[in-house]
Amino acid sequence: MEQTLLDRDSRPNEDEESEEEDLSSEEDEDGNFMRRRTFPRTLTDPLAHVIDYVTDTDGEWTRQLLENYGRLDDKGHDGDVPEQPAFAKDVTFWVMVAFSLVMGVVLGLSGLVFMNIIDEVPEKWVRADDFEDPDDGDYYSGKKYWILVTTGAGFAVGVIRYFMKYPDDLPGFFKEVNSCHVDPTWAPHTVLLSAISIAGGANLGPEQAMGNLGGGLATIINDYMKFEEKDNQNLMVLTGMSGAMGALFPTPVLGVLMIHELGDPPKSFMEATLLMSVSAILSFIMFYQLEDETWLERLTPNYTLSMNWEFEMWHCGSAVVIGLVASGSSLCILIAVGIVKQILMRIQERCDSTKFINGMIFVSTLGGFVIGIIGYCLPLSLGNGHMSTTSIIRNVNNYSTNLLLSTAFARTFTLAISMNCGFIGGFVFPVLAIGVIAGVIAHQQYEELPLGMSVACFLAAMPSGICPMPFTLLGIACFMFFLGLQQTVPVFIACVTAYLMFTGIGVMGILQDRAKKSERKKKKAKAKKQMNENLEAYKQKKTNRFE
Repeated sequence: MEQTLLDRDSRPNEDEESEEEDLSSEEDEDGNFMRRRTFPRTLTDPLAHVIDYVTDTDGEWTRQLLENYGRLDDKGHDGDVPEQPAFAKDVTFWVMVAFSLVMGVVLGLSGLVFMNIIDEVPEKWVRADDFEDPDDGDYYSGKKYWILVTTGAGFAVGVIRYFMKYPDDLPGFFKEVNSCHVDPTWAPHTVLLSAISIAGGANLGPEQAMGNLGGGLATIINDYMKFEEKDNQNLMVLTGMSGAMGALFPTPVLGVLMIHELGDPPKSFMEATLLMSVSAILSFIMFYQLEDETWLERLTPNYTLSMNWEFEMWHCGSAVVIGLVASGSSLCILIAVGIVKQILMRIQERCDSTKFINGMIFVSTLGGFVIGIIGYCLPLSLGNGHMSTTSIIRNVNNYSTNLLLSTAFARTFTLAISMNCGFIGGFVFPVLAIGVIAGVIAHQQYEELPLGMSVACFLAAMPSGICPMPFTLLGIACFMFFLGLQQTVPVFIACVTAYLMFTGIGVMGILQDRAKKSERKKKKAKAKKQMNENLEAYKQKKTNRFE
C-alpha cells in the first residue's frame, strides 16, 4: 500500500503516542517487517523538511532520502558536496595498492637497516654518549682520532665514486620529486655512498638516500608492470618515495604531506593520498615493530618545552621577527654553500690537470679531513646533529652563547663542505639542527622568549626559507615537541614569513640564476678546452704522419 505524503504543518502530533509505543518489531499493512520509531524525529524532521518530504514511516523516509540525495549534493546552500571520482572501481588502482603494500614492507626493512647504520655507527666511534656531559661539547673537547675517521670516510667515498664512475650531475631529492623519476641504476650506489658519508661524520641528512631507494624501487615496478598511463607511472614513483619517508619520520603523516608539498601528484587528490598513505603506513609499521630489536632507541614523549610555554598573543609578533632572522640565515647558508663549491671545484680542476692526482678522490678526502678538524675543535658540530641536538636543548644554561654561535657557523661550513666534496645526502635535517641552535641562542639573549617557542619556531623556519613545505616543517616541530593548539600559531607564522622574505620576494631565484649561469660558463669552458685538446691532438697526429 502506497504511503501518503503529509504536509509538515498538518501532520498530527504523535509525541504523546510515541512515548507509549515500544521499539518492538511488527509488520506493516503489506506484511513487510519493520521497526517502529527507530530514528529520532528530532533529527529526521528538519532534514525531511529540507527535501520537502515528510512521511510517517522511517523506512520510507530513508529510502526517499537516498533517492533525493543526488539533487541535493551540489545545489545551493542545502548541499554543496563536491563530486569525487570513483577511482577504486578501476582494477589498476588495486594493482597499485598491492605494489604499495610490497614497497611499504621492503622500504620499512631497508629503512631500518639504513637508519641503524647512520645513527649507531657514529655513536660507536664518537663515544660521547650524545654529549650528555656538557664538558664533552666544549671547545677542543673532541678526540684526535675523529680526524682519521672522517678523512677515511672521505677517501672511501672518493674511491667508490671514481671506480663506479658515479655521475656528478645526478638530480637531488627535490628535483626527483618534481620530475617523478629516479634512475634505478644509480639508486643502490647513492644509498651506499650516503651511508658511508653520514656514518663517517658528514653533515648531511638521510632523505636523499631514502628518496632514491623508494623512487628507484617504484621505477623498477613501473618497468615490470608497464602501466599505460603516464600518471600511473609518476604516482607509483611518488608512492615509493612516500613509503621511504614513512620509515624516516616519526609519523607516516609527514611522509605523505612532504611529497604532496614538494611534488604535484597526478590523478585526483584522494587517490594520490590513499596510495601514498598505504606505503607510508606499512613502512612505518614495519620500522616501528622491529625498532626495539635493533640498536635504535625509540623516541619517548617529552612535554617539557610545551608545558613550560604559555601562549600569549605577542608571541605572534615575535614569530614574524624569527621568520625574518631565519630568512637571513637561509641566505647565509646558501652563500656559504656557493663559495665552498667554487673553491672545491677549482681545487678539483687543478688536481685533474696534474694527470697523476685524481681530483674527486683528493677533494673528498680533503673534505673529510676538514670536517674532522672542525669536529675536534667544536665537538657539537660533528655529524648531522642527531647526537648533539638533545644535549644543546637540555643544557641551555650550561653552554655559552659564544660556543653555540661558533657551533652554528661551523655547522654551516661543514654542511657546505659535505654538499660539495663528494659526500651524498640531504640538507634538510642539518638545517633543522642549525635552527635548534639558533632557537637556544635566542632564548639565552631574550629570556622572555619561552625556550619551547624559540626552538620550535627556528627549527621550522630555518629550512622554510629554502624548502617549499611549511606544513611538513610545522608538523615536525609540533610532533617533536608535542605543541598545543595555540602554540602552533607562532611556528606557522615563522615558517610562512621565512619563505616569503627569502624565496617569495625572489632572493632564492636570483641565487639560482647566478648558479645556473656559472654552470653554463663552466660547461662552455670545459667544452672549449676539450675541443682545443682534440684539435691539438689532430694537428700532432697529422704532423707525425707527414714526418
